[in-house]
Order: sequence, then C-alpha cells, then structure tokens
Amino acid sequence: MACELHKVIIIDDDMRRQLHIKNLVDWHALSCELVAFAQNNKDAYRLYREVHPDIILIGVSGKRLDRIPLIHQIRRVDESVQILLLMEGFSYYRVRSYIRSGISDLLLFPLLGTEGLQAALAEASVKAGQHQRHHDAVVDGLIRELQQCLLLRKEDHSSEEADFAQVLDHPFYDFIREGARMAYLRIDQIHLIHHQRKIDRKHLRRQLEEILRDHHLAPPDALGLFLNHHSVIILFRGDDVTQAQFAIRDVHTQIQQLLNYEVTTIFSEPFTKAAEMMEQYDRLLACSRDRFYEQEQILQLKGSRPPQFQRLQIGEIRFHQELLDAAVAQDFERVQRIQTQMLDYMEEHQILPSDVLSYCCFVVHNVEGREIAYGMKQQDFPFEDVSDVIQMCETLATLREEMKRIWTAAELWIAEKSRPRYRRDVGEWLEFIQNNLHRSLSLKEVAAHFQVSPSYASRLFKQEVGKTMVSYINEEKMKEALWLLNESNLSVREIARRVGYEDPFYFDRVFRRYHDMTPRDYRRRLRERRS
Repeated sequence: MACELHKVIIIDDDMRRQLHIKNLVDWHALSCELVAFAQNNKDAYRLYREVHPDIILIGVSGKRLDRIPLIHQIRRVDESVQILLLMEGFSYYRVRSYIRSGISDLLLFPLLGTEGLQAALAEASVKAGQHQRHHDAVVDGLIRELQQCLLLRKEDHSSEEADFAQVLDHPFYDFIREGARMAYLRIDQIHLIHHQRKIDRKHLRRQLEEILRDHHLAPPDALGLFLNHHSVIILFRGDDVTQAQFAIRDVHTQIQQLLNYEVTTIFSEPFTKAAEMMEQYDRLLACSRDRFYEQEQILQLKGSRPPQFQRLQIGEIRFHQELLDAAVAQDFERVQRIQTQMLDYMEEHQILPSDVLSYCCFVVHNVEGREIAYGMKQQDFPFEDVSDVIQMCETLATLREEMKRIWTAAELWIAEKSRPRYRRDVGEWLEFIQNNLHRSLSLKEVAAHFQVSPSYASRLFKQEVGKTMVSYINEEKMKEALWLLNESNLSVREIARRVGYEDPFYFDRVFRRYHDMTPRDYRRRLRERRS
C-alpha cells in the first residue's frame, strides 16, 4: 500500500532559488510532494490555508527579517507544521531572531547540497508525523470536551458557564478571545426522513464531514463540533460572517445535490467569552426549535427576536367541523381548500407550533373515527402512524405537503367500495354511544333505548365489535378525555363531568387503566413537552 506523501510548499522571492531547490532532490523518493510556490507573505499565508502543508521551506536573503511575521502568523494556528529556513548568509542576530520566531530547522543555502536537503527533509517528515499525531490527539480531546459541553447544554442545561470557561481556557481556543462566530447547521426534517426511509447514521455523518472539509469548514479554517449524525456547530475564526455565508451556501447546494436533503443554518452574533458563547448557543437552539414559520434556510440571530406564539383557541375556529363535513361528503377539493385556509390562519396568527400539529392530528382522526365508529369502514386509515408523521413536521411548509398526502390517501380510503362493517342495528347503537359520551351511559340504557334486552345487546355487540359494550364506552370516553386534556384548559374535574363521570376519583382510576398515568400526570408531561 502506497504511503501518504507529505505536502511541501516553497516560499522564496527569488524564482531561480525556487527552481534550484525544486531540482535538488527526488521528492517522491523522500515521500514528499512539492505542491506549490509563493513569493510574498500574503500569497504564502493564503497558500498555507488552502494547502495545509506538512513542511514549509522559506528562503531568506540579505539582512531582512520580513519572514518573521509570516512564521508568527502560521505558528498561531499550527504548531505541527515543519518550517525549514534557508538563509543566504550567517548573522547571529538574524539566526537568533528566526529561531525564536518558531522555525523547526535552519539551513545555509550556499552550503546546501542534495544530501543535506534530503537529510533535513527526512528529519522534518518524521517530526511532522510525530507532531501531527500528538497534536491530533490533543485537539481531538479538546474538541470532545467542548462537544460534551454543547451536548449537555442542549439536552438538560447541565453545562454551565464555568464548564465552558474551563474548556476554552486552553491555548487551542485562543482564537475565540480574538472574536469568533458559530453556525448551527442541521438537516431539516431528519426524523421524518428516517421514518420514511432508514438512514445509515454513521455514513451520513461521514458524508457531512467530507463536504465540510471540501469547503474549508474544518481545521484550521473552522472547527466542526457534531452534536449528532445530522447536526453540527461550526466555529469560525473572526467575526466576518460574509465569507462564512458563501461557504455555507455552497455546502447547502452540495448536500441538496448529493444527498437530496434540505438544510438550515443559523449564524450567531460574534463572541469573545465563554458566557457569550453559551448565550449565543442557547439562542441558536431556540431559533432552530422556533423556525416553524421560517422560509429562509440561512438565518442570522443579529437583531432577531424570539417569536411570540399564540395558543390556539379551539372554540373560535370551526375548521375541524368543516373538514369533517367536506370529507364525509367526499368533496376533497373543498377539503384541500379548507386545509389551506386553516394553515394560513395558523401562520397569520402565529399559533404555537405544537398546537398546530395537535390540531391537525385531531382533524384527521376526527374523520377516521367517524367513518369507523359508524361502521362505514372495515379497516383503519392507511396512515396508521399519521400522528407520528404530523408531529415530525418541523416547518409549516413540510406540514402543508404532508397534509396533502394524508388527505389524498384519505380520499382513496373513503371512496373504496366495501360493505358496512357492522349490522345496521349495531351501527345505530354505535352512533347513539358517540352522541351521548357526555352522559353516564350503561348497557341497560342503550338496550332500553333500542327496545332490546341487555343480554341480547351484550351478546350481539361483542360478536360484531369484538369487545363488550362497557369496554367500548369507556374507551371512547377516554379518547374524548385525552383530547380535552390536550386542547382545552378545563380542570380535570370538569373534563370528568364532560365525559359522564361524576366521581373524579373513579375517572382517575379508569383513565390510569387506559393510559398508565393519571389525568394530572398526563397534563403535566404535556406542558413540559410544550415548554
């Protein structure tokens, strides 16, 4: 297997000397690759940033010390690169100044021959490898420490300012004290994508890492801190956001073309301290969570205010009833129009995203429940996980597309020709139960209403529906109670009354039997998720 070549660049304002050095040795025989030349310091540093060489040969002549600023500039970001200085003449003061600037070796050009340069390059290659391995190990450890701070802060806010300050105290992060920015890059709708087609998470991360490297969004130009396989915090040196945005736009384009994923990136404001970095990071995460109504894919925190979402007042809207009526009438053009009006209303009034998603789930299951409860269909709605699909929508635009797909499937489902699921009399019993969930229903009352004996009603109901009438009544009441807990501010006692339970303690026991928790525990967890 061929060994990896060490990249070498030559910096010298004398082109004849450049050519002489180039022809002095067989570079490939020394496992080296001569990749580029530069003359002035500005071009040399630009070349260094583009090439990331392992060895740099710098030629100096006369009494000038003009290469010292270049060496300092390189050493501030890279301790492992081997810098070999080739001098025309010997001067104690100049030699001492260059040694103190951070060179790795010094060679006298008039005495330099093939063997001397070969020996110097061989030693530099060994040292470059050693330095690079040590440097990589240290940097990997520092990156993991900062990643851990970010992850813990994201999950449960257990990382505090002192934790960030301790990590950033290392000289590796000195660039932050001179001014830095963050960008939060995340693949959109990743959970929905994974739900629809399985993703190789490790392979996805490798692809993202490769794309970031291709666009110089990796050391030494930037630092990528992956939070998981689909999102990364990118640290940029300096506070100039323009060049970073150009690079991010190219990254977006490549991810869309190669991986067919949409991406959102949010840029922070500049910061110089651990406390400022932590504050900016919190704002990035909040902006990402709250971008439901955003249409731009590259956002900036500068001057932005957190959105002021409104709670959905279900008593003030009738979209659910209009959609139910249109679906029952199989007028799905009208369904799509009402659906568009409904989501336009949500956007105009900036309704809390979790309320929008819950309401969409309710609307769809309202139609499904009506069709099944009245014996219109023999099988459940084809989107068994429709609630999961809706809840995974991170933006309004995605929700619009998913709701179109759901209603298209619902249209085919309702239009299918099939015999009613239940006998006509059982279907009437089911409709009576649905219309009287607010009362304390019993088997005897239902049987008396339809003038049949309780034993006959019990036997026939179990035969047709597959469960006892009492179990069915309790299940439907618990579904109604669950919806009221989700969508209203009614007290648990009032909800119990609305589903026909005068005794709130008995209501608690029945609710726990079906949902493995009390109504109060359910509402508490719901509020925690929404906050």
